[in-house]
Amino acid sequence: MWPNSRISDEEINRFLDGELSPSQRLDLQARLAQEPQRAAEVFAHAQRMEALRSAQPRRAEAALALLLALLPQRLRRPLRESRSVVTAFG
Repeated sequence: MWPNSRISDEEINRFLDGELSPSQRLDLQARLAQEPQRAAEVFAHAQRMEALRSAQPRRAEAALALLLALLPQRLRRPLRESRSVVTAFG
């Protein structure tokens, strides 16, 4: 067993964020192998993170498509308002 075998949340976060060196990653993986429940939690969290990362481009594309669809309407509104102001004072 390792001297400081308790796996901290900070280590897990650094692992999931890809911030560990290769030797640190191997050490943590070996320690996780000794704690199947903790390893399952880390794996589940990694899957959720990956799902979010892969969903972001689709969400961004959908938001951009919606924005582009609404943009012409939003551009016409200020023009109509400014025309009515000009007409009222002109």
